[in-house]
Amino acid sequence: DKKLYKINVENGKLDKDFNKKGYVSNIFSLTAPFISGNKIYVANVTPPSLIIFNKNTGKKISSIDLNPDEKNFTGSSPWMGIALDKKNNIAFISTGNPRPAMYGITRKGANKNSNSIIAIDLIKEKILWSFQEVAHDLWDFDIGCPPLLTEIKFGKKFLEVVVCVTKTGNTLILERNTGKPLFDVNFKNIPSSNIPDQEIWQQINLIKPKNIS
Repeated sequence: DKKLYKINVENGKLDKDFNKKGYVSNIFSLTAPFISGNKIYVANVTPPSLIIFNKNTGKKISSIDLNPDEKNFTGSSPWMGIALDKKNNIAFISTGNPRPAMYGITRKGANKNSNSIIAIDLIKEKILWSFQEVAHDLWDFDIGCPPLLTEIKFGKKFLEVVVCVTKTGNTLILERNTGKPLFDVNFKNIPSSNIPDQEIWQQINLIKPKNIS
């Protein structure tokens, strides 16, 4: 019912000291929250944001908007999962497509931070970097993969990376601290739309890693 509950695992009962009721209301989340230090982090769908609460009291500490300040679209909701990099104090979130879906006339531009992997600095509580896979999405190509954290041997170094496999068949491999892709990112033109006034943007065309589909 759009609530964040705190439950005592010893007896299965609500911890009534948590926000005086045992829960926090008005949260719409489709992914599991995570705990780091004395804080709980919840990815909220509407509006797209990362909400931070005190782990013990349930008091809201702050909220980080995942959309740009000046936006002309809705959507780009986080529903696929979050990854926590405890070592670097970074949270990684995959975001959905902009709305209205598959009709971009009312949302001109690239629709920044939609169809993206967003890295959030948990110390400064702000977006560290954002990598957009599909600009001005017209095909419902949201990133339906949770961010995966691993290390990859690249040349003679081991690099800490975040990986996502996407609906377009891309395997995105990005450095965790910078968002820099490990391989060159090329762009290609795509066919124009039959819908009058519909914007068409160039899209990523990765040579490496090879597309999985």
